[in-house]
Amino acid sequence: MIELPLGHSRVAHARLGFCSRCRGKSATDEVDAWRTWALALEHYGRELLVAEGRLSAILEAVSRLVERRRDRGEQH
Repeated sequence: MIELPLGHSRVAHARLGFCSRCRGKSATDEVDAWRTWALALEHYGRELLVAEGRLSAILEAVSRLVERRRDRGEQH
């Protein structure tokens, strides 16, 4: 567990590496960092959904190929 000075945000430190209570940081800095983090999460979440769809299609195609080979009695 991270040791933080009293009043600092454990969640912000875990996700962003700082919080608005840190020296040299403001509430605006923290809010901007959270917005950037959320946008990145949204972007990469969409990318993961696309990749998951592609992976599912590949796995389905491989599964059909394996079934066909099994039906023909082929060994790999």
